[in-house]
Amino acid sequence: MAVNVIKEKCKGCSICVKNCPFDAITMENKLAVIGTACTGCGVCVEKCPFKAIEKVEEEKEEKDLSAYKGVWVFAEQRDGKIMPVVIELLGEGKKLAAEVGCELCAVLCGEGIEGLADELFAYGADKVYVADDPELSTYRTDAYTKVIYEAIEEYKPEIVLLGATHIGRDLGPCLAVKANTGLTADCTK
Repeated sequence: MAVNVIKEKCKGCSICVKNCPFDAITMENKLAVIGTACTGCGVCVEKCPFKAIEKVEEEKEEKDLSAYKGVWVFAEQRDGKIMPVVIELLGEGKKLAAEVGCELCAVLCGEGIEGLADELFAYGADKVYVADDPELSTYRTDAYTKVIYEAIEEYKPEIVLLGATHIGRDLGPCLAVKANTGLTADCTK
């Protein structure tokens, strides 16, 4: 939801400015102006005695989800060793992939880690995407998010699984926001 000022009705009383809990409204030339901090909460709509502010529906772009196929597991590694949670995720991911009727893929990021792909295949991955670059030698939120999001946009997985590690808890929400999708945390079954 967004709010809109009806210029013809606005009297410049500034009641909306005083009542906005996010300081998202300013007065310019005796006219209320809604800023980028607006959350669409609607307090200003209720408080305006002149009915000069209205809620408006934002048009959302519909995304074709039919192209999205596959279950991905973020293959977290540290110092060239696959984290134990990845093995668990590959096991659960294999069950999901079988149920959905798609392949199980692993996404591996780091530097000098290409040899770990064979280990991921041994644990059940049908395909392994490897991003091997010096910029990925240690986990950094922005670098990993960028690389994995670009892969998501190109290859379109239906499900992405990450472990509930410090890295997974940091990376998961970043990817969900970039991909404009939901996130379910702390799943056990």
